[in-house]
Amino acid sequence: MSPTQMTNDPILNFDEFCAFANLKHTSVRSKRARGEGPPFFRLGRLLMIRKSAAEAWIRSFENAS
Repeated sequence: MSPTQMTNDPILNFDEFCAFANLKHTSVRSKRARGEGPPFFRLGRLLMIRKSAAEAWIRSFENAS
């Protein structure tokens, strides 16, 4: 990913992702525990995800059905 793409790709924290995806925290935690969750990364103690990765993860369910 180029530096330009990184600046145009916001980072969401765990709560923001759950709101963006309209999912309950417990659902996302369960999926992560099973290895089926979105590709979060840690920034210190916080779970973070790039918005583009969140959108791609959500799109994968659209393509699967």
